[in-house]
Amino acid sequence: MNKNDITQIRAAVNQKVFIGSGTSVRNILDYSESVDGFIIGSEFKQHGYWENEIDESRVKEITSLLAAQY
Repeated sequence: MNKNDITQIRAAVNQKVFIGSGTSVRNILDYSESVDGFIIGSEFKQHGYWENEIDESRVKEITSLLAAQY
């Protein structure tokens, strides 16, 4: 997915737009101004693996990035 895809999706629907799969600390700021929100799963887990426990440091890293931007 890229910003052009998001622009096309926004033009096609009258709904909020969220990004899910693939959202990470490496790309969240690239999309934060283009979407209404994120669905984050495994990026918040230890070692980024969905079966692992939540890793608070990973959660804080992403939320800190977003808080600093807004």
